[in-house]
Amino acid sequence: MTSLFRNTIFTLVVGGMPMAAMAHHLPEDGGAASTAHAAPAAAAPSMSHAAHGATSQAPGDATERALAQGRAEQLSVQGCWIRAMPAQLPSAGYFTVGNAGRVAAKLTGIVVPGYGMAMLHQTQKAGGMAKMVMADEIDVPAKGNLVFAPGGYHAMLEKPNDQAKVGALLPVAFQFSSGAQVTASCKVQPASALGPD
Repeated sequence: MTSLFRNTIFTLVVGGMPMAAMAHHLPEDGGAASTAHAAPAAAAPSMSHAAHGATSQAPGDATERALAQGRAEQLSVQGCWIRAMPAQLPSAGYFTVGNAGRVAAKLTGIVVPGYGMAMLHQTQKAGGMAKMVMADEIDVPAKGNLVFAPGGYHAMLEKPNDQAKVGALLPVAFQFSSGAQVTASCKVQPASALGPD
């Protein structure tokens, strides 16, 4: 009998885990083969953690968080203030967003404690008339600033609660399309205010 299996590597599956086994020289006379030595396949993943309900974190998740954190460090918010109006009228928030990064950032929303609703708007003028247009995302230029001021971009704030008192400092969260978030203190000013102070 010819040796058909001389130095052949087999892959065995034992209990759901692949094992590598090498068959030693089978004798040409058809005699019994020597005992095969089994060894774990290279870096076979263990299933024990999953069996116990352990959760693993995808490498991409940590990378995305790190990137978002890096982008957040390049973004800033200065001069934030809120012009408080009577409860039946919308109030407005104004601020300057700075972007020290090399690419434009997109402001997508804000969360303002003290108000049940906050939306980004732009005041547009045409034919002597002004109208407010809702903005889903607003570009903040690379190495530049975007100013939210009366007559231009602003945050429209509605449904005030007890926190929205004149003189209060509210921690406002600014959200960006990259996943970055920047928090800034915004002072609530009276309706007659023309600026942060």
